[in-house]
Amino acid sequence: MEYLLDLLLAFGAGAWVAWRACEARIARNLAQDPDNIIRLLEQIKRLKQEVAQEQALGLDPDRENVQVNVEQLDGPVWYAYRKDTGEFLAQSDLSIDDVMQRASDRFPDLVLWTHKPKEDSQRA
Repeated sequence: MEYLLDLLLAFGAGAWVAWRACEARIARNLAQDPDNIIRLLEQIKRLKQEVAQEQALGLDPDRENVQVNVEQLDGPVWYAYRKDTGEFLAQSDLSIDDVMQRASDRFPDLVLWTHKPKEDSQRA
């Protein structure tokens, strides 16, 4: 029983010393290079904004969410491309909704989304 109490006291003292060492390290880093901390906080803020935007769009955080560029060239045909890689996804001569549906059918493991254009002749 005595050893158990000694062990608990040693663990508590070790945790306290480690906590104080982390505090001192953080304070030293802030004093030496505050710009690094500011960059880190700006990156966290940007990531939080991206997550909020994805939640507002109803995207699934467990699957790959891909933004799609949809365009209509000279004719009545709509084309869908991945925004990040430019990969061709699908085409349709009916509507923007149809081309998105065809792309979703072709790539069921992806969550595809796009901003709809205001007019049919406008690029997305």
